[in-house]
Amino acid sequence: NFIIDAHIAADSLLSDLKDDEAYGAGASITFIIPSTDITLRPELGLNFFENDNYSTSFYTGCEFDLPITKEFSINMWGSFAFGSKDKRWSDNPATDDWDGGKIFNFKPGIKFIYSSHTTFDVYVNLESRTAFDGTNRKCWSSGFFMTYVF
Repeated sequence: NFIIDAHIAADSLLSDLKDDEAYGAGASITFIIPSTDITLRPELGLNFFENDNYSTSFYTGCEFDLPITKEFSINMWGSFAFGSKDKRWSDNPATDDWDGGKIFNFKPGIKFIYSSHTTFDVYVNLESRTAFDGTNRKCWSSGFFMTYVF
């Protein structure tokens, strides 16, 4: 068995700026590797910009979930994104080699299944962002959340 997800996204819809909106589309497929309890979810997506000076950006990612017991699992998410180059950068020799940037993301986490309706998750998100001008920034975040399925 497998699950196919598709999504659309919109950003800055209520912005006062004339050309600040962005739209995205993506899809994933979730499946369990036969003869194991390991779940994989590869994903692909595109992002389009209202401002036509920017190129389309792309991302790909995958989630890996390994159950340790019936109530506890370890998961990892990794992704890579690139694109959104501004075509006006090519007009200036100082910015000709700039691109839209790249983001590498790695997010390990643990999940506790409290009941058939409730789960708790804890994660750490590690990110390496290379900006359009080649400057690299490393950042992280963490979170705790609860999911309830009706």
